[in-house]
Amino acid sequence: MSTAILHDADFLPTEYKESALNLFREGAGLDAIKKYAQLLGVESAYERNFSSDTEFQGLLQHFHKNSSLLIAKTWVDKADKIRKEKIGARIQTFVTKAGAGNYDNALADFGIILEEFGFLFFGEQSKKTDLLEYAFRIDIQLGLFCWYGKHLADISPQANFEFRRALLLMGICYLTSL
Repeated sequence: MSTAILHDADFLPTEYKESALNLFREGAGLDAIKKYAQLLGVESAYERNFSSDTEFQGLLQHFHKNSSLLIAKTWVDKADKIRKEKIGARIQTFVTKAGAGNYDNALADFGIILEEFGFLFFGEQSKKTDLLEYAFRIDIQLGLFCWYGKHLADISPQANFEFRRALLLMGICYLTSL
């Protein structure tokens, strides 16, 4: 995905642009994730869950419960019943994988979950090429999160275990804070 949206975004502070671009650059480290978590407003939750596996497991369960409630309460159209069931199953699978430390597969599942949540939140707008600009204009943090979600697939296979875990943790912290 092009980085032009960030370079052309006059409304976005330089610090935010730099942090977004640094997050997915080759060789990015935990400091880049921590900075991004700060910009998303989830730095304390990120740090608390990063240092404790017990906290992380609890966060995953909280995410599962909140996501399930969101899906149950939001997708009421019968035509979306199959979609609703599939995303519910994917969330369960994601929580199991992430809880077991299978972060490569969990990141892939999380990316799909975020696409589905994008559809849930934005409807058909989520499939348009200007979604990121639209999200940034609604709320800068939401735009940053959408940027993150669109770039999860760009994670290098060489990224270390701790980096993949931290990247996933940051996204879960953001979603559970909504």
